[in-house]
Amino acid sequence: VLIALYENATPFTFRMIEDPAHKATLDSLWPLGKFPVLREGETVMIETSTIIEYLQTHHPGATTFLPADPAAALEVRMLDRVFDNHVM
Repeated sequence: VLIALYENATPFTFRMIEDPAHKATLDSLWPLGKFPVLREGETVMIETSTIIEYLQTHHPGATTFLPADPAAALEVRMLDRVFDNHVM
């Protein structure tokens, strides 16, 4: 998520979960307590892939991370899941 944010110069506030107050906020937003979590107003997005897609839709920049073609975008999502769940 940080790469996508920095790549498109999207303004954001980074919070370290080592701070107990920030950890408590994270836990209130996502009971599993995992990161990353993006909160924008009332919208809460979890998981890297979902957050990156949200950013591309709501805060587009010069760099796109998913192809516009729906079939190609599905392939990217599939590969993302394979690498995230099985390779890493």
